[in-house]
Amino acid sequence: PYRRDSQTPGPVVLPQEAEERLQKIMDEYAGGLSSAYQTNKAMLTMAEQKLDALEKQLTYLMARSPHDLMQAHEVIDRLLVAQALVKHMLTREETRWPAFHSRSDFPERNDADWLNFVNTRYDKERGAWHISRRPYTKMV
Repeated sequence: PYRRDSQTPGPVVLPQEAEERLQKIMDEYAGGLSSAYQTNKAMLTMAEQKLDALEKQLTYLMARSPHDLMQAHEVIDRLLVAQALVKHMLTREETRWPAFHSRSDFPERNDADWLNFVNTRYDKERGAWHISRRPYTKMV
């Protein structure tokens, strides 16, 4: 991002603009304040699509200063975290903790199927997400 300048052909996306877009997507589609902390499969699928579009836009990031460069790297990292969170939320078909993970299409807690850990991992070489479930074992 730091090697781009206003003379570089193509659109320019500043880190602050990308951060605002990311926050708006997560707020509106992934259970933020504007959706009353509720989400569902349709909203999460839309979030996935919008995050994928934002990822493509990040190829046009431009940093005008070292501080912008730091913010550019932050927004790239935050996008990855947001993508992981949305994948995770799509996988867990229940409301585990109201106000933290509330699915309007699965409004109840479902210990029979979901009393486990959901791990989300990104394989950078393949560009693929791997989601696995691990059993919950009560230790104390």
